[in-house]
Amino acid sequence: MREALARLPLRKRACVVLRHAFDLSERETARALGISVGTVKSQTSRGIAELERMLTPARTGSDRAHGSTRTPRTEPAGRSVRRRGASAEFPEEPHDPVSLGYLP
Repeated sequence: MREALARLPLRKRACVVLRHAFDLSERETARALGISVGTVKSQTSRGIAELERMLTPARTGSDRAHGSTRTPRTEPAGRSVRRRGASAEFPEEPHDPVSLGYLP
């Protein structure tokens, strides 16, 4: 996951990390980065889509022949999943995203 995050452009990475790892609201993220709420929404959405493409294994030709080429959605379109609590990747205690290596 860290390698995929590191490959995202800075603004997309910052939006994804602040919104989902640090659980900031769109408004708080916009304020922290000095950008508009609309930019936070679009960069977060695009960043997550890029991460999904990076982390999803490529399908082979035989896989495509037997099913849809689209990945099924697990939540309604336009709704983000807010994660709460600690995980191995994102600690519960708030930390500086730079010191954790998420941002330069």
